[in-house]
Formats: sequence, structure tokens, C-alpha cells
Amino acid sequence: MFSDPNANEAVAFILAGKSFTLSPSEIRAAVSGHVADPVHTYWVLIGEREWPVKQVISLATGLAAHDFGSGSAQRLLKKLGFEVESRVDRRAK
Repeated sequence: MFSDPNANEAVAFILAGKSFTLSPSEIRAAVSGHVADPVHTYWVLIGEREWPVKQVISLATGLAAHDFGSGSAQRLLKKLGFEVESRVDRRAK
């Protein structure tokens, strides 16, 4: 889910020692044409699909998913206006 569909502000950040600037529309474009991996714990809804947070950031930055942690991916996606969901949260509801 996207908490503010009108937000499109880019966010500058450093991940794995490299500088990036991404906007929500660039995140959506990065996953376009790809297949979402199975979600283990944390995910964001983009379009009609649940995407693992690390896969989204990996596709958007070109970094390997093992180069950064899930917490970093979650914080970045939240800053960009995406609502991060958890399989743990879903089971508790």
C-alpha cells in the first residue's frame, strides 16, 4: 500500500557506501516487468503485488540484496511513502 499516492518527492540516501536519490515513481518503475520473489517477512504493495522490501531496493539501486539489511530497506520505503507490512503483523490480525 502507498500511504500518500500524491507524494513523489525524491529521497537522497547512502546505502552500502553508495549515494542514491530515488522517488516513489522510480521505485514503481524499477519493479515493473519483474516478478516478485516470495515474501518471507516484510513487504510493500506495489500495484497488485506484494514485493519483498529487499528485492524492491535491490531492483531500484542495482545493489545485491545481501549488501544491505531489511531494516534499511524498510526505513527507506517508509520515507518514500510506502506502507511496509509484515507477515508477523498479518498473522496477529
